[in-house]
Amino acid sequence: MDVGRWLAKQCQHTIWAGLMDGQRERLEEPGITPLPPEQETPARAPKALWGL
Repeated sequence: MDVGRWLAKQCQHTIWAGLMDGQRERLEEPGITPLPPEQETPARAPKALWGL
């Protein structure tokens, strides 16, 4: 598992909002906070669409 990719996903505003309070608290302990919606990177296109 790519921990960096997992962490980046957890910081997305929509994912962060869906976490339980305890999960957010555990991420905040080491200083991890959600990104503002305007700083989120757009989702990647599925590999099947790359060749189009």
